[in-house]
Order: sequence, then C-alpha cells, then structure tokens
Amino acid sequence: MTLQAIRVVECVEFRDLCMLLQESLTDKDIPHRDKVREAIFQQFEKEFSALKIELSVSHMVGDMKRLLINIYLGRTPLDVSV
Repeated sequence: MTLQAIRVVECVEFRDLCMLLQESLTDKDIPHRDKVREAIFQQFEKEFSALKIELSVSHMVGDMKRLLINIYLGRTPLDVSV
C-alpha cells in the first residue's frame, strides 16, 4: 500500500462523497490519514503476533509428533539426532 492510497481520505471530494452516500456522516466521523495509518499498523502488529504464536504452536506440535513416533518405535531421545 502506498501513502497515496491512504491520502485519499484527505481529499475533499472523497470526504464529500462519503457524506453524500451516508447522510448521517459528518466530516469528523471520517478518519484522517494519520489515524488510518495508525490503525493499519496496529492491525498488522496484532495479526503478526497471532501468526508468530500459531507458527510456534505448529512447530511444537511437530516436535511432539516426532517425539511420540520415536517413543512408539522404541527410540530414546539420545538415539535420535534432531
């Protein structure tokens, strides 16, 4: 996403169009580009944190599967090279 895409909310014509399409909307209801940018970064941080947790859990599940298979096959952790 470029800054130009975020700047559209500063365009008077865009803001007028929004208020025309939604009559109950006022100019102060439409966020400015700094607010939009901040919201995008906050959402990115939230999603990135969730992804890191998901990948971490997935990695741990893979480790547990390998450990259980090795136990089932009668191997000890010392017999198995990681």
